[in-house]
Amino acid sequence: MSVTGVSAIAETTHPALRAPLPRGDALLEVEMLTQEAVKDALSTHCQGRENARKAGDLVALCTGRRGNRNDARVVRQLVQKLRSEGVPICSHSTAGYWWPATAAELDRSMAFLRVRAIESLRLIRAMRRYRAVLVGQLAFDPAQAEP
Repeated sequence: MSVTGVSAIAETTHPALRAPLPRGDALLEVEMLTQEAVKDALSTHCQGRENARKAGDLVALCTGRRGNRNDARVVRQLVQKLRSEGVPICSHSTAGYWWPATAAELDRSMAFLRVRAIESLRLIRAMRRYRAVLVGQLAFDPAQAEP
């Protein structure tokens, strides 16, 4: 962390940022939770599943403070954006986030994401059936509903 005058960071109200802390004549500028910070933290400190970190721990690595629920949401959004740009971030609900150490780790993570995507599509299909009931096109039979 560096001590500076009022900066662009201090002027923003983005919820993922800590407010500047007064310290004498200057303000203490607290590190931001950014895509680059998340990427750097994962690639440097979280190589391999055995070094996976939960969202709150990633916030601490990036900002030096413990994360809250909003920060965890921001981490998920940043990871999604990084992945959409081709950054290989692995995750699992029980382990957290990590940078793949092997091709096999990346393959397992992609398979996990594929299963989640297929399950989401299955749920959408089941909901569409009920939508037809709501608009009067079908009669709803709970026995035929997918579990």
